[in-house]
Amino acid sequence: MSDETPPIPPDADWADLTQEQTDFLLGGLTTIEATAEVSKTPVATRSGVVVPVGQWRNAVRAEAARDDAREVVREGNKAEERATVTEAFADLAATMPRGVQDLIERAKDEPFRWHVDHVIAHEAKVLLVSQAGAGKTTLIRDTAGALVSGEKWLGHFEVTEPITGSVVVIDAEMHPAMLAGWYERAAWTDEVMSRVIPIPLVNDERRRTLLNLMDKNVQDAWASLLREVGAGALVLDPAADFFEACGLDEDKKGSWSAFQEAVDSICIAAGVGVRVITHHTGWDTDRERGSSRARDWATTVIHLTKQDATDNSKPRVLTSPKGRDVVLPKGSLELSEDGSHLTYLPVVGGRLTASVGIDEGSLEWKIKVLDVLTKAYPKGLSVSDTKAALGSKSSHVSGTLALIEANGWASVEKVGKSSVYTITTSGLAFLDSVRGGDGK
Repeated sequence: MSDETPPIPPDADWADLTQEQTDFLLGGLTTIEATAEVSKTPVATRSGVVVPVGQWRNAVRAEAARDDAREVVREGNKAEERATVTEAFADLAATMPRGVQDLIERAKDEPFRWHVDHVIAHEAKVLLVSQAGAGKTTLIRDTAGALVSGEKWLGHFEVTEPITGSVVVIDAEMHPAMLAGWYERAAWTDEVMSRVIPIPLVNDERRRTLLNLMDKNVQDAWASLLREVGAGALVLDPAADFFEACGLDEDKKGSWSAFQEAVDSICIAAGVGVRVITHHTGWDTDRERGSSRARDWATTVIHLTKQDATDNSKPRVLTSPKGRDVVLPKGSLELSEDGSHLTYLPVVGGRLTASVGIDEGSLEWKIKVLDVLTKAYPKGLSVSDTKAALGSKSSHVSGTLALIEANGWASVEKVGKSSVYTITTSGLAFLDSVRGGDGK
């Protein structure tokens, strides 16, 4: 608006004034005293324009009304916040356990659930940390396939509850054609192919917009899309590309908190249970790059590195440095010759092995060995005693005992030249839990 007197009649209703007109009329009184005789004295603005008293009064009233309206909105927002808090605590009061026994009884009706037995829980938050070139994309592919198909994860770990719906993988790192080749080699069934949905964004001109999860509109749009495709799990690969689009710093704890909160908000709104964020290791391959807040969020941390950084033909090393009730002993990952799948092989005798057999780490085999140890309890059994009790001459029995001991389900002590294994209270509890708590 120019410095000329705005076309506002002196007797105009204050409610009819626009914000621009109000700003002009209130655009800086020369002095406070200029308002003293508003009944007779015109009021001068900073620019030297003199406006009629009536217009000035109308402007003052309009601004006061807008202040009142803004205050009404503020009070309304506060009332909504109070109502939300009141509702949340009312719900908590109605549903909270009434003591430990009540909690135990409720757990019988709603037991803790695992998708991949003692690795990926229902509604898990997984941080997959990988050394560059260690096989992260292949591990993501095989994890998505197992969650959908229900086949053993990495040929080793039982999938006790497959994902309902699809697994969406937002890939910000690989070219679409290369990613297609990666997934094609998996040779899945048509159903699995249709329920794993990779979304490559590396060369997409919309990339910065789509990856900016700090934008509430973007969060809402992703939640809507995930609901539309019936997503049960979401993978974000890798975190660094999302951080760049969001203007975040992976070295700062606050950036990780904000990013992970955004991911959680999207998943909650979309009804997505499992969420996976991938990240790279730093120069020290024993841990992830940047702030330690990255792993604070996770219920399961999966760590993937090269056994030999100079030799890509050597197996990869897989382990879990953190997780509640997560049982992922250190082991090697081997890629099949046709690139169709990865196979996990546990550590035996403190060494990575290339061919110890798949079944020795299966849940079924562990239960058989634990059963034998339970029958001998409180005494322990040597490896040869365990083989005799199982009626097995397999060399894999010692490997299974080593895994059980590493999991904390058995203790071991040297008696002469023999290693004697005794089931622990944790082992008894685990055995009871996988059988539904019936104690049999």
